[in-house]
Amino acid sequence: MKKYIIVTLGVILALSGCSLLPKEQTTDLILPITPYSTSASSAKSDGEKIEGVIFLERPEISNFLNRRDIATIQSDGKISYVGGYKWVDAPSELIWGMMERDFSQQAQISAIVRQSGYRNTNYHIQPEVESFAFHFEGAESGYAYVVLKAKIYSRVNQCLIGTFRQESRTSASSSLSEIHTAFDQSTNKAVRGLSNQVVKRLSAYDKGDKSCSF
Repeated sequence: MKKYIIVTLGVILALSGCSLLPKEQTTDLILPITPYSTSASSAKSDGEKIEGVIFLERPEISNFLNRRDIATIQSDGKISYVGGYKWVDAPSELIWGMMERDFSQQAQISAIVRQSGYRNTNYHIQPEVESFAFHFEGAESGYAYVVLKAKIYSRVNQCLIGTFRQESRTSASSSLSEIHTAFDQSTNKAVRGLSNQVVKRLSAYDKGDKSCSF
């Protein structure tokens, strides 16, 4: 009789989706690791201000990369994810926040917003995350590879005024701490490099180089 009761209890737990085992614990990883400071800006303080407000759209990114799970790509091209660790937010949100802070630190930027309904914006930046994964070159090492792209549109003239791409890779061992740091360095470099390209083009456009495509 006792055996019957135990088996029935096990069946009930299985059917209800309950478990007596502890749930797997995960650790959230942040980006950037080191908070931004105004002294870290690479923009020249003597640059002329770009007229108007810039709308920064949320970056486009493929579904398999835009997960809180940390994406890794094996040497044979197989995609997998790091167990027990997750990004504190989706990569699109993390990179969007990093881009906004970086653009805000550029001395030439007058104002940048992320709200799509904001009126009277002069420019529209449309970012894309092409790569955000750790590539293994063997069992013990690899590199964090981050590729960011952006299109800039003039809302006044309704045309495309620039297309840019920035990539960065940082080597690391297979240890989680090194992978985390490599992601941080690669993402910071890619964001900074892309924002510098965008600001340079916006400055030129603002000063009279109105070349664009429709």
